[in-house]
Amino acid sequence: MCTGFSRHSPPCLGGIRQRGERRASPQIPLGHWPPQRLVKQLKKKMDSYLKAILDRDPAVQSTLEAVTCYPGYRAIRTHVRANRLWHKGKHLRARRMMARVYRTTGIDIHPAATIGEGLFIDHGSGVVIGETTEIGCNVTLYQGVTLGGTGKDRGKRHPTVEDDVIVGAGAKVLGPITIGRGSKIGAGAVVLGHIPPGSTVVGNPGHVVRINNQRVHMIPSRNREKEAAPCTSTTVTPTPNNP
Repeated sequence: MCTGFSRHSPPCLGGIRQRGERRASPQIPLGHWPPQRLVKQLKKKMDSYLKAILDRDPAVQSTLEAVTCYPGYRAIRTHVRANRLWHKGKHLRARRMMARVYRTTGIDIHPAATIGEGLFIDHGSGVVIGETTEIGCNVTLYQGVTLGGTGKDRGKRHPTVEDDVIVGAGAKVLGPITIGRGSKIGAGAVVLGHIPPGSTVVGNPGHVVRINNQRVHMIPSRNREKEAAPCTSTTVTPTPNNP
């Protein structure tokens, strides 16, 4: 053990530097650095989540506010790291990361879920995203949304949400179903069937009331079955002209 030293004494176990000697920086093996392409991809994703807040929330005042005060951004940012750990086989560590986020934000995202760019979780409390959920780009989820399963089946058991979908507060989208591109799910709706692109869904059970901004009963009869067939919960009201 070294009890004292002078400028003429040698360093003790390499822990004492001579006068004028620089501290050696730790050397990180090149194999531990993430590839430059991966770094660019991660930065692009994080920028897209931040841009989604600035573009879609009129209440935000600055970028700093979005980064520090929005629980949805924090949850998604952590999920990006947890998802990488999950795919590396570090399942427990990934789950613990998301569990900490859940305790502080009330947002429960499984680390194995697939999330595209531009996701915006507004308010966030009570949002649940299951393990096999797939979320496309530029999707908006409001508080209380559940993208969950309907049983104990293994494999694909959670929804697929395509690009540009908006899911209103408290809506429940359950099972291995597909929500078509550009659809809108009303607040409190319970969706159990496939939804065609461009649809507006309301009610419990959820049913399509509009497709591409046209009321369902106003769509020409020859196109009605073609567009509404994928939605198992769609109800079409007959009219005298279109029985």
